[in-house]
Amino acid sequence: MISAISNTAVVALWLSSAALAAVGVAAQDPPFTKEDMGCEYNPADGSACPRRYRISGGPGYTGERATWEHVASRETNMFCSPSCVEGGTANGECSLILAFHGIYSNPSDQHWLMMGHGAPEITYDESEASGGPFCISFHKAKGVAWDYTCNGDDAAHIEGFIHWALDEFPTLDPAAVNLHGFSSGGIQTMHLMDTRCPIEKLIAAAAPYGGGHMESPPTTKAAFLLAHGTHDNVVFYGEGWNEVTGTAVPTCARTDAGFFNNFQEFQNTWVQLFGEAITAGVAKYRGYTGDVYGPLPAKSGSIDLIDEAGRWNDKTCEAVKADCVIQNYAPSPFNDNFDCATLPAEETDIIDYPVSAGSKPVQLLKINIHNHDYPNRRRNGGPTEFFLYLRKFFNQNRGTRAPKQNQTVQDVGAEVCTDPDSFGEGLSFAYRRKVWDSSEPGGLTPEKCAELCKEDEECVEVFYIDYQPHYFDKACHLHYRFLPCTSTKSHSGPTSMHYVTSDAPMNPTKTPTPKPTPNPNSTPNPTPDPTPDPLSLCTQGGVLVPTNFGGYSCLEGLGDSNSGMTEEECNSLGGTWVPYNCQDADSFWKSVGGSSWEHGGFFGPEWERQCCSSEGVLSSTTDIGSVGIPGATTFNSDSLTTTLYASGADIWGTNDAFRFAYQTLDLDGSIYALVHPPSLSSDWEKSGLMIRQSLAANSAHASVFVTGANGVLSQYRPSTSAQSTGTHVDWYDRTTPIWLAIKRKQGRYISFWRSEDAVNWTQVGYTIDIPMGNTIHVGIAATAHNNNAIVEGKTQYFGIA
Repeated sequence: MISAISNTAVVALWLSSAALAAVGVAAQDPPFTKEDMGCEYNPADGSACPRRYRISGGPGYTGERATWEHVASRETNMFCSPSCVEGGTANGECSLILAFHGIYSNPSDQHWLMMGHGAPEITYDESEASGGPFCISFHKAKGVAWDYTCNGDDAAHIEGFIHWALDEFPTLDPAAVNLHGFSSGGIQTMHLMDTRCPIEKLIAAAAPYGGGHMESPPTTKAAFLLAHGTHDNVVFYGEGWNEVTGTAVPTCARTDAGFFNNFQEFQNTWVQLFGEAITAGVAKYRGYTGDVYGPLPAKSGSIDLIDEAGRWNDKTCEAVKADCVIQNYAPSPFNDNFDCATLPAEETDIIDYPVSAGSKPVQLLKINIHNHDYPNRRRNGGPTEFFLYLRKFFNQNRGTRAPKQNQTVQDVGAEVCTDPDSFGEGLSFAYRRKVWDSSEPGGLTPEKCAELCKEDEECVEVFYIDYQPHYFDKACHLHYRFLPCTSTKSHSGPTSMHYVTSDAPMNPTKTPTPKPTPNPNSTPNPTPDPTPDPLSLCTQGGVLVPTNFGGYSCLEGLGDSNSGMTEEECNSLGGTWVPYNCQDADSFWKSVGGSSWEHGGFFGPEWERQCCSSEGVLSSTTDIGSVGIPGATTFNSDSLTTTLYASGADIWGTNDAFRFAYQTLDLDGSIYALVHPPSLSSDWEKSGLMIRQSLAANSAHASVFVTGANGVLSQYRPSTSAQSTGTHVDWYDRTTPIWLAIKRKQGRYISFWRSEDAVNWTQVGYTIDIPMGNTIHVGIAATAHNNNAIVEGKTQYFGIA
């Protein structure tokens, strides 16, 4: 079974030593030099002309960039519209576009593909409708292909050029620097656009064409446009999964022995990301709730980028489809989705992914029944329609963001993910990446791996693995927030190291491997202590619930369930698998000095989440919106149960009506509670957790509920008066209570969680992006889904961590 998924004055400027240090290159790199090659054409009205500059030197000036015999084709060529030239009339208004060629190509070829040699009055039109004033530079890779890393010689050249150009040309807008690459250049573009890469902070928009082979989508926050032909048989539009053979299946592949034989070179036992999967992956970081592997959102428009005359290098549409083959499948099932007879004149679908308010746009140009060739439809024989489209996209998406403070990371110990080499079996591993020792200047160390995760805003944990005793390299395994490691194993010796970010999603399996050995026979105190001592687990104003389940310990001193150990692993080590309660955990916590314990920063929050609660945590209660019957709230200090008696039409649509018990605070962390099924008066009555921007009925919020008869629901309203969205419904046994949690990170990234035992947590739905501000209202909420009825919503052990 196949799951198909859905191209003359010389001025020398030396970079200062400070600027060189900023781009991480040695002072012996040659300076950039600029040669004015004159006007591209002379306007008939005698106005200023566009100019071309030939630029050489600079950081990363090595390999073919410095030594290739075709000097005119290897050097960087920059073309500027009239007001953007040196001494031009623009005052920091011009876009800068950096363009990267494909494999075995060069800057001159890429210039012709995009701008041609005719109709200069169209090419250099500076009107807003055409994309405004601009300069575009065409760059040469160090080799025949780019080096696919954000800290090699190619990246040093690119970053150095950006800084140099912004200094040399005051006409350029520092908030309008854009990247575009074809094929190998498109892959390079994406490798530069992780948030851990220094270049990413400089870029307003990135637009790869025909690129792919990504283990995970770029984590960039810049505007993102990806264009790809559906019948590309060089760099695939997509990859599926053959469940019988356990191998990846490309949407199209070449079978000839020359150039690429895709069946041999790219058919893998893991799935890589291409085309729409990359675009969807970038959008998910910004609140898109669809799946990485489709289906696509509805198209928002169409455009004609491919010339009917001479299309596909004189191939017919049917011939292009015939080139789209899949090994062991004849005919290709991928072709069943396309019909040459109904291909419209505007063959390219414009697909805008819905993202959260405040996020830069994410767009896919799906070029139907097109191969790897660069889009060739030209305006009056000059610039391609694709180039003109890119200019407008770049002009509309000016603006960069201030760099965010790096995350903090902590050393968890010698651990590995339970299957560290399983990086994509099937279609589920889109958010993990390997960084190899050979791709990093100076090589990899555990500390370097920690830095890579620290610098990337989406990284939640990283594993350093030294393969050299058994293989040829070292690697960092980076896990992004949609795919944290779900289980870890201890690994003795210096060959592995595990680091986690301090604000990673709440997940007990990422706690460390120290070995608490509490006494399983200790007698718990049934009465919570209302005044915890300074060494108590309960640091958020809560009280200990001693009879709650704390975890399993593998005696003697071999491990703990909170560090990812399983009963099977304990037994294999000859240990005894013993449950313990929160009284045991609290006693052990005090015996090791509480938060001063070296692993306290991990075990403390996990045990506090399971073991602590407080009447005082929810200090306020009220009805929100128009409720038919006034509500009430009670708290039982013996069972630590909060009960909401709630009316209200619903928490949905653009306005809510419900009962809310809450506290107002600045939260980057988690709220959690054991939520009982509501008293059944409606299938869609709701009881659960909520974080809310304000107490207005139309406020933005993020919530996770137990419903009357529709399982666990995570839902949100992204902004004031916006329509509500349910991100996922997950079925469960409604006769028993269930643990729910909401996690907020960096003031905006929100995820929802459920657990049957407060030990093993599963994410509900997707992580969303709602910037509510620092101070929010957090607590428990209930609605009857009936304004003339009352629902009883019970929660126990509400806590904040």
